[in-house]
Amino acid sequence: NKRIAAPITNTPPGVPLTKTDSRISRLRKWVIAASVLVSVFFIGRKLLFVRSGKLHSIEALTQNQEIILPDSSHVILRKGATLQYPTRFDRSERKIYLKGEAFFMVQHDVRVPFRIQTEQSLIEVKGTSFLVHASGNADHVVVASGSVLFSSRADTSLRCLLSPQQKAVFNGKQFATIVVQDSNYLSW
Repeated sequence: NKRIAAPITNTPPGVPLTKTDSRISRLRKWVIAASVLVSVFFIGRKLLFVRSGKLHSIEALTQNQEIILPDSSHVILRKGATLQYPTRFDRSERKIYLKGEAFFMVQHDVRVPFRIQTEQSLIEVKGTSFLVHASGNADHVVVASGSVLFSSRADTSLRCLLSPQQKAVFNGKQFATIVVQDSNYLSW
């Protein structure tokens, strides 16, 4: 007689295993292994999210404030404005959130678009300098250099492409664009 080690089961010693008991034992092992894998996946995902998902929130309370973002882009936040940005940008986009007014000098990176989200609009940049004023009534964008894609958050097909010395105002429904004649639009 050859003795084969029996799998661990809830069967009392000396009672032979049936095929059903053997299947239940294998199923139990698979369930435990799957549970461990799922747990590791969700814990790892949570740790990754916490690491990259943390947002810095800066409000320029009493004076204009200069901020250098994780990608070395510069932002001058106007008094009363709020900016939120991640500790580090992910590989697919550089996304920040703005309420109020700020001037941006964005580092050029064609592989990773730079996006600014306001309450009403989404601004996508390819490496440029421009002014954004996001208020409750309307969002304004004035381009100093490069080009900016300015679109509605609610309907991204509603958009306009701006070049240097162009200004667009979005009121939540439509865009109005003009050529900027006054060089003092950045005088604040």
